[in-house]
Amino acid sequence: MAALRADCLAAIDSVVADADSGRIAEREAHQQLSFLVRGFAASVTGRPVTSMTLQELAKEGLDPFTSGIALIYPSEFAPRPAGTIKDSAAAARQAVEAWN
Repeated sequence: MAALRADCLAAIDSVVADADSGRIAEREAHQQLSFLVRGFAASVTGRPVTSMTLQELAKEGLDPFTSGIALIYPSEFAPRPAGTIKDSAAAARQAVEAWN
């Protein structure tokens, strides 16, 4: 799991770099960060996390993933991002680092 975590954290950093350089749009960055957290969660739990709603994640008891996704969610779907890419990246990192 350490290698999977390291790969996910590196991918998070890559998304931030891509957004900072303008290679990807802001909304796409938030969506990619959410996808990375969901992918990590799916890999470590074996559950279909990538297709679950926020409510389904909460029902499954998948904290810290639920908390991380909840912080990214508004910027992923709102007409205008509710937070910065750095905020979403911090939430993504925290979710990945907190899973044991």
